[in-house]
Amino acid sequence: MAIACVPVRSANRHAENRSGERIKRTTSLYYGRPQPRDYGRRAIRARLLHGTNPWVSSGRSRGLYRICLATGDAGADAAHLYRDPKLLGHVYAGGYATISPETVFVAEDNEGVAGYILGPADTRAFEAQMETRWWPVLRAQHPDVDGTSSLEERMRYLIHHPAHAPDRIVDRYTAHLHINLLPRLRGQGIGQALVDRWRDAIAALGATGAHLTVGERNTRAVRFYQAYGFRELERPSVPRGAIVLGMKL
Repeated sequence: MAIACVPVRSANRHAENRSGERIKRTTSLYYGRPQPRDYGRRAIRARLLHGTNPWVSSGRSRGLYRICLATGDAGADAAHLYRDPKLLGHVYAGGYATISPETVFVAEDNEGVAGYILGPADTRAFEAQMETRWWPVLRAQHPDVDGTSSLEERMRYLIHHPAHAPDRIVDRYTAHLHINLLPRLRGQGIGQALVDRWRDAIAALGATGAHLTVGERNTRAVRFYQAYGFRELERPSVPRGAIVLGMKL
């Protein structure tokens, strides 16, 4: 069954979420009654990452890093592609838990955390914060590289030269996201539930649209986003590049 969660401000009180459900407040998480959708035997819940949550420690989340690597090869395990298993998470996960923890959610079953969605409501403000709070330490640890012949070199290059979506995208779709699920959670509606929860969070923070990039060869993810309602904004000019998708809220 799915469990909804919303941010907490104080304990032992009740409130209503956007759908009118009664939500019981606890000291760190809100859990609602089970949703109508049946997810089978596993009990799945969405959990909000707080700065005091053990998943976020010293600006780094081990759980996010693990899932990021395990899904980093177009949805498949990328561990064999990196000598440094943290590099992919440095670029695509850790900074989000540090800069924008209020828009980071994980999906958890009885085997543990197995998926996440993350992404700021304001992409440009997030990028500015990354330049002062995230990248400097990593740049001191990982020297810049001249080429990007391997994926590991590509991640080191991005630490020093982060990718930025063009203004023509960000001006209309201010938020951006990354979502990854381990195989055991796929095909059960968990991804949709996470995007629903994330959209509520960024809308409350003032976002009016969201964009993302996805590798052209990650056909499963492309189908998921398009079925959810994202539309193609730009297609790569080179084979096996990244498609840009967007959605107005």
